[in-house]
Amino acid sequence: MSRLITNAIRSTSASADAITMDGSGNATFPANVTCSGTATGFGGGKLVGHGSVVKTDTFSASVAQGQFSNNCIGLSYTAASTSNKLLIIASLSVGYQHGQSIRCRFSLSNAAIDASTGDAAGSRVRATTEGWLNASGQMTNISFSYYHSSPSTSGATYGIQLGQKDNGTQTVYLNRTQSDTDANYNNRNASSLIIMEFEP
Repeated sequence: MSRLITNAIRSTSASADAITMDGSGNATFPANVTCSGTATGFGGGKLVGHGSVVKTDTFSASVAQGQFSNNCIGLSYTAASTSNKLLIIASLSVGYQHGQSIRCRFSLSNAAIDASTGDAAGSRVRATTEGWLNASGQMTNISFSYYHSSPSTSGATYGIQLGQKDNGTQTVYLNRTQSDTDANYNNRNASSLIIMEFEP
C-alpha cells in the first residue's frame, strides 16, 4: 500500500486525520482541498473559454421553399484547441405571417452544421429543430443546444439560420411579429447565443 504523507497536505476544511486510503493507495478527502503545486489525475470537462451575444434588434428574411436564411444571429469565437468541444446554446424569439412552424439550424461560417441536423431522407429538409406559431401577431421562443467537436482555432462565426415550411417564398422574423403594430399590446423581444468551450 502506498503511504500518504499527511504533513504535506494543507486544507482549510479537512484535517489530515480525516483523509483515508483505500487498498490501492488512493486518498479520499472529506472536503475541498487546495493545492500549491500541480494536481494530476483529475478528469476532464474543464471550462476553458466562453462567449455570448444578445441580439436586441430585429431580423427578417425572405426564404424560398425548402431553404434557410443567412444567420439571424451570430457569434465569432476562436477555440483554444481543436480537441476541445463547444457547447452552443441558442434562445430565439421568432415570428411568421400566420400559423406555421419555423425551422432552425446551427451554422458555421454561414453554412449548415450537418452533424446538428436530422438525417437526410429524400426531399425532406434537414433541420436542428422547429417551433410553432398560431398567428402573425405572435412570437414563439425556441431554445436548443448542440455539442460541437473539432472547433476552429483560427476563428469562426457560429450562428442560427431560419427556414419556413410553406410553399413559395415567405418571410421569417426574429425579435418581432409579422404585423409589428406600433401599440403597447405588441412587443420587441431579445435573442441570445452562448458558447462554452470544454476540455475533453
